[in-house]
Amino acid sequence: MNAAAHDNSVADSVVDVAAAAPLSMLTSTEQRTAARQLTLAMIALGLFVLGLVWTWLAPQQAGVGQLLLGAAAILVAIPVVRSGWHSLRYPDLHGITDLLIALAMLGAWATGDLMTAVLLPVIMIFGHVLEERSVIGSQEAISALGRLTHSRARLLNDDGSVIEVDNTALRPGDRVEVRAGDRVPADGRVLEGQASLDTAPITGESLPLEVNVGMEVFGGAINLDGLLRIEVTRTGDESTLAR
Repeated sequence: MNAAAHDNSVADSVVDVAAAAPLSMLTSTEQRTAARQLTLAMIALGLFVLGLVWTWLAPQQAGVGQLLLGAAAILVAIPVVRSGWHSLRYPDLHGITDLLIALAMLGAWATGDLMTAVLLPVIMIFGHVLEERSVIGSQEAISALGRLTHSRARLLNDDGSVIEVDNTALRPGDRVEVRAGDRVPADGRVLEGQASLDTAPITGESLPLEVNVGMEVFGGAINLDGLLRIEVTRTGDESTLAR
């Protein structure tokens, strides 16, 4: 493939990479809101435990324990009612849970069941925090996969010159140079050289793989030492990493 065709492919692939870039995980406003709700939940949980202990140790002062439970319920009621009101105004599948918990909390308040009025919102808040952590973990995994699937490649031209292109611009039959520290840009067969490859990102194997002329290599592996010249055999959805 000539250099001009590769340059066009690079331009297209830059657009594709930008479109596939992961969204920011949490905005500063969302982080502050989550931290504030978690703080309220922790304080409410402390008041809840203190109220139960007080009622148990001093049953003649049960009113004090009820006041502590009531204070805990008020603390966590604020974010729950706000979330329920938002869900009522802007209905969606995610907001149904918030709305149901808000209704259950109000029902607990109406019947004087302060324990339920505290525990339900606390469980909801901790559930939201765990949900956010799960989403962030998924986004981090997607981001890590993106770093594996998108890299730069040193394309060898017929005249022996080397140009850098995006690995998504490579096609079967292209020849690339992989230096020490480079990531193998695509599946291929070693034409020249020998090196040790870290294939842990693809195969999970912790020991380096020694490769030399004629051996198959996987895109995404890291060249630990040596210089390799590789003929690309599979790219895109056909590559080992994509499968």
